[in-house]
Amino acid sequence: MHSVLVLEDSDAIPNKSYELVVHASNEFIDIQSQQGIQISAIFYSNDAHVIYERQYHRYLTISDRQHGKGTNFQAALQSAIQILKKRPINEISQIILLTTGNCEIDVTAECDDLKAMGVQIDIVGVGRVNAEQLYPILCGEGILQICPTMYVEVIQKLGIGGQGIVRLVKEKSTQKLMAQKEVEFETPKEKETVNDEVKSITEAFKIISKKALQQSQHIHVIEPLGFFVSMNQQKAFIILEYCPNGDLKHFIQNLKGKQINEEKGWEIIAQLVETINLIHQNNLLHRDIKPGNILIAQDGSIKLADFGLARKLKEGRDFTSSSGGTISYMASELFGSQTPILQNFSNDPPHIQQTRASDIWSIGVIIYELFTLKHPFIRSQDDLNERNRHRIVWRIVHEDPPEIPETVPLSIRNLIKSMLNKDPQQRIASDEILKLPEVQQALKKK
Repeated sequence: MHSVLVLEDSDAIPNKSYELVVHASNEFIDIQSQQGIQISAIFYSNDAHVIYERQYHRYLTISDRQHGKGTNFQAALQSAIQILKKRPINEISQIILLTTGNCEIDVTAECDDLKAMGVQIDIVGVGRVNAEQLYPILCGEGILQICPTMYVEVIQKLGIGGQGIVRLVKEKSTQKLMAQKEVEFETPKEKETVNDEVKSITEAFKIISKKALQQSQHIHVIEPLGFFVSMNQQKAFIILEYCPNGDLKHFIQNLKGKQINEEKGWEIIAQLVETINLIHQNNLLHRDIKPGNILIAQDGSIKLADFGLARKLKEGRDFTSSSGGTISYMASELFGSQTPILQNFSNDPPHIQQTRASDIWSIGVIIYELFTLKHPFIRSQDDLNERNRHRIVWRIVHEDPPEIPETVPLSIRNLIKSMLNKDPQQRIASDEILKLPEVQQALKKK
């Protein structure tokens, strides 16, 4: 195998950051060399300069750098093509492109040549790079990594979920706190899952932030700050905005039996439904909305998080044929015609059509919990045992939720009922919820 390191070396990279780039590159060279993989290195600014070609254990140094004001992707890729043309026939090759800038030059021809040669291109972007400009350069099974900074310190573990470990980290230069999600990234399936999550959260944040900017509103989707992969390519790290007030699950627990203030309840409903409506308008389904995936920001507003199961709808379709989610928040139609009391129920639900209405059901379950402090389909902790989950599924498919106490406002009770309609065709839609007077009033306060 032959790896070509293509590193930007212009005034865009300060000395300290550059030293870390060199250090990280040399660690990569070590790992590759131990596996018998040949390394070439290209530095580029206004033009491209080949540091070395087809060698082992030749470390990069500070003196290798050349200063310039440009980021000439095209010259760098052309140099890489010339190097790789000298490789033996059938040799596997990859390019690792490291940049702090964005590709504003048309490199379609170079990428087409590399694709024809069977070369994989991975990109590592440092800082606030434009992911949209960089994605088209990826080749083969290449991935885009975005590192917000080279100086990150791990503070503490925040939690462990089904998708991975979340830690609190701090950017040393600014002291900014961020959340770092560590996930497995070894098998093709794991890589596909992680790459899909990064693309989904990036797209969702772009959609919501654009709308919020236009209307001077809060952004109610967690901000993605970076994505990178460990040197051994077995772990991936997603860097996200940190919300210090925890999630809605703990918010509900902290109510300690007291009914939530109606005004606050409508604020949460309005923020969540407006966010999911914008996402749905752009043909994206979240598919795993639950209290643990709704974070609470410093100012008390909510932030929708964890897009690991999100899916983009294909053009002209309003459903996805793959199902996903957390069982206790999944809509009745996602279990098909299964009768789990009579049949063996698998933790993997059947593959059926999942639509925007499925996300609405999940929000309906959350609103029920928010005002009653109970889950509508869980009767006891024993139901949560894996062997007893069929009880939850049975109730979701066949039973109505328990009556909501009259202390809960009638408008809330009616909304929950319309959101938990077992017929997805009759279930209220997000745009209809946004027309409710209470929601309109809550949105005006933003």
